[in-house]
Amino acid sequence: MTLAAAAALLSAAVFACSGFYIGKGASTDGKMFVGRTQDSPPWNLCFRVVKVPGGEYGPYAYIASLLPSSTGKGMTIKAVREGKDDGKFHFCAVCANEKGVVCAGRVSARIMSRPEVVRCDPCQANSFGGHNFDTLVAANCASAKEAMDVFAKAMREHGNRGYEILMFADSHEAWYVEVYTTHHWAAVRMPDDAAAVFGNQFMLQDFDPSDANSRCSPGLVEFAKEHGFLVPGKNAPINLLKTFSKPLADYSNFRTWFGHYAWAPSTAGQYEASRAMPLFFRPDRKLSAADMFALMRSRYEGVRSPEETGDKTVRTLGTTKQATCHVLALDERLPPPYSATAWIALGNAEHSVFLPYSPMATETDAAFAKDQPDPPFRYDPEMAGNAFRRLGALAELNRKWYGAGVRAFWERREAELLAEWPKILAAAAHSEEGRKTVTAWSVREQRRAFGDARRIFDELMWYVIANNRIEGDGSGATAEPKAPFSPNR
Repeated sequence: MTLAAAAALLSAAVFACSGFYIGKGASTDGKMFVGRTQDSPPWNLCFRVVKVPGGEYGPYAYIASLLPSSTGKGMTIKAVREGKDDGKFHFCAVCANEKGVVCAGRVSARIMSRPEVVRCDPCQANSFGGHNFDTLVAANCASAKEAMDVFAKAMREHGNRGYEILMFADSHEAWYVEVYTTHHWAAVRMPDDAAAVFGNQFMLQDFDPSDANSRCSPGLVEFAKEHGFLVPGKNAPINLLKTFSKPLADYSNFRTWFGHYAWAPSTAGQYEASRAMPLFFRPDRKLSAADMFALMRSRYEGVRSPEETGDKTVRTLGTTKQATCHVLALDERLPPPYSATAWIALGNAEHSVFLPYSPMATETDAAFAKDQPDPPFRYDPEMAGNAFRRLGALAELNRKWYGAGVRAFWERREAELLAEWPKILAAAAHSEEGRKTVTAWSVREQRRAFGDARRIFDELMWYVIANNRIEGDGSGATAEPKAPFSPNR
């Protein structure tokens, strides 16, 4: 299945995303969670959800030569636009396939890449595009290990255009990958008892290629040494952060620090822009999918919220640039076809709802599968992504009076879905009618959410009209409504 969007203007700003992880030993219910926010201008860009059979590669047909014979059937989130050189290409954000393999797209680290490093291994004309390579790999592999093997082979033979962070996972293990140049990268197996939150920056520090839980491109350390920018680690051959990254700064590092503050305040300490936080940390309490949803919505309330401090330059986790957000839940207690669930929000997480999608569902509701045409991205009332994005845009004009009620409504709905979905999955996993079960339930909830999004927008717009008063215009009206907006149930 695929969440797809029509995308243009794919600049570095498109990939200003954030990454999240909760290990199964750190969660309340024994599930693993891998997540990412997709921050994509322009603001009227919308994603969609569609089913894509395994083995379909679009213009990247040569990826088939890299894949093992055990291909899966992918559920992939994509953004789509018309390309002049190779026809239509797919800009993927996330995927989960029927063998329980997932990929949380990519978090760009381009702004942190050292130019002198990149110049030593520049992009090649035949390197993979940075828009769907990783999700195509994951969508067509049978395990996270297999996805890592294919990724390593692709990097060696073709290279990659991006400087970014990827995450591949199945219900048994998860891998975190940093790509520094066209051919050079490093990866670590993510610990089961830890969590992670990071912005657009490299995170790995001391690194030993010989460690059983580490992988990297051939000659990574030698490459850095040969070109004169190797920084040895304290107890390892290389410090990856100091070797490949520019100095840390507020734009990304505050997001990383706030992840510690929110989930493990005992590890946060005083924020310093230049302080390199550890990638993995043990949370002070067990975490859940709802905790990840909440962090993706965070405006740094109580710490550095732009609404509270007046500082409009701060880059929040819950930014209005979010075009879609996704949390991949992996449950090793279920058989592989049902072990992966993609919780997807079609818009800014703050004022949208996370809905569960299973790779075993045979379809999505027509409004969620509807594509968005190329620019100028006109409004289409029959596209779910449009409905969620316009509601968010209106709610975010005034978070106190307009947005708080919308956010609370979706959070209540998510609590219901989080309670219901495991029961649906468990029943489906032990039934010959499993596909029909998850499909019927999912489509019903999609239609319900689409209807709610349109209804709440109309209610909120009428509230705005009813309270369209400007203090000081001579009418004697006050600027504030009598009560914040609250959607009807």
